[in-house]
Order: sequence, then C-alpha cells, then structure tokens
Amino acid sequence: MNQTFCGFKDLGECPVSNEIPCARRGKPLFSYDHMRYSYEKKFPECYFWHLYLCKKCLDKLKGRFIKSLRRLLERYYGYSSNIMESTLEEIIDILVVEHDVGKLMQTYQNACQNHKPPGFRHEIVSAYIVYISCKEALKEKKLPDTFLISLSRIVGAAVYIHHEGIHLKYGLKHVRSPYSSFLLHYLLRKAKNGKFEMFRQDALGNWYNIQFAIEKALCQKSFLSFNFKERNSLDAESVFKTVSDIVIGCDGGGPPLRLIVSNFALLLRLADNWSASMWRSSGKYDLSYAEFVEEFVRGVINE
Repeated sequence: MNQTFCGFKDLGECPVSNEIPCARRGKPLFSYDHMRYSYEKKFPECYFWHLYLCKKCLDKLKGRFIKSLRRLLERYYGYSSNIMESTLEEIIDILVVEHDVGKLMQTYQNACQNHKPPGFRHEIVSAYIVYISCKEALKEKKLPDTFLISLSRIVGAAVYIHHEGIHLKYGLKHVRSPYSSFLLHYLLRKAKNGKFEMFRQDALGNWYNIQFAIEKALCQKSFLSFNFKERNSLDAESVFKTVSDIVIGCDGGGPPLRLIVSNFALLLRLADNWSASMWRSSGKYDLSYAEFVEEFVRGVINE
C-alpha cells in the first residue's frame, strides 16, 4: 500500500507537501511501518508528521528542561562554559528535529515500502549527523572548543540511546554499549562498498533537500551541515569513528556526565513517545497538545 497516514487532512495544508515525497502523490516518506503489526494502525506513519508532532511536544516541554540542563552543564564544566539558554534551545531543536534523520537511509525507506524489518539501527546514523549539526551550530556561538565538542557528543549520545529500551528489551546490549570492533563490523556489514546510501528522488534532489525543507518548516532554519548537501551517501568508517567517540566519551565520563546525557535523552523520549502515542492511541486525538503532554508526563513520573 503506497501511502501513509496524513494528519494534515484535518489540520489544513501540509507545509512541506510540495517539497518532500508525499503519500498524497503516491510517494510516501516513512517514519515507521505499522503495517507489519496487525494490531496497529492501517497506514504507516509519515516521517514529517512524526517530526511535526515531536516539535509540538518539544515546544510544550522545553521550558521545563532548559534551566535544569544549563545548571547541570555549569556544574560539570564550570561556569566558564557560559552557555546561554537561547543556545540550549537551538541545540534541543537539533536534538528533536534530526533525531530520526537516519530513517532517510535508502535501506530503511525500501524496507518500510515493502513492509519488512529495516534491519538497521537508524539512530546510529542519526547520532552522527546530529553531532555534526550541533558542533557547527555551537561554533557560531564562539564557545570553548573542548566544551563545544563535549556538548555535541552529549547530544549525539542522547540520540544514540533514545531507543535504549528497545535495545534492552530485545537483548541488543551489544548495540547499547558497543565495543569499537563490533561497531565497525556492524556498520561496514550494513554498508554497500563502505557507504550508506541515503534516500533520493530525482524530482526533489537528495535526502539533504528533504530534511532541509522539514527543518525550515519546523524551526524557520536548517541546522544541517552544508558539507552534506551534494552527498547521497555517508562514509561508514567516518560514522563509525564519530559514533565510537560519542559513546565511549559519554559512557566513560562518570555518573555526572551520564546524568546530563540522560536528561537530554529524557526530553527526546518524551517528545518521541508522545508523537507515537498520538498516532497509535485513537482515544487521545481529541485532547489538546497541552492536556496530552501533561497526562503523558504524569504517566512517566508515576510509572
């Protein structure tokens, strides 16, 4: 079935329907293929619709996290980090709007199209791209280099572990805490000729143009590195080296650093799970965004 669920049928015109593959034109862009599970919805989930809902949730939750994240960073790095709340807001936007960019791999989109398991942990590629986006955004703020790199790794690590529950549920502990040799083997085995092929359509250009349009619609700017613009593939070894540094650096930073990572990851999971719940839980559609977020947060806290 060559379509996905579109929430904009009830909300009005989709702001990016003319700039990205769209189910209304018979060319869907998948976030998740629910059709593989008979107990779930009839149509797969649209990539933009998922990010749209994530951003809506983030806008409701952001204020709760900004001050506490800044305090944690200042305690760990010292007040010389001097990070502004406006800078943190931008970093959190990158965290949320790019957390699933690894789903724009051709292998992921093809698998969803054919209702098969994707066979690749998309968050590995997402963590790589988010790390680079954060590093470039922070360079513009003229922050100390060591802090700039470390904070970018923290945000990348939050993306890498945002499906930690799935890793543990299905016994994928080797993915959650990978040895470098395993990660290299895993990535190269999943790559073609050492490259990850990214999604592209002739009429729209490459995956970069798609993600760029989505970020502009959600955040009024794109955070993607311009170096990706003409690239339809990513070098697997570069992804390996970067993600290894991210995971090893954050896991080796002791409890205070892992606490910072977990707070970024919590914010991402709240937005990500809320978006998924809005789609899967038919009884929740009539609630306003604010009401649903409050209910969801209470549920998380009380579990």
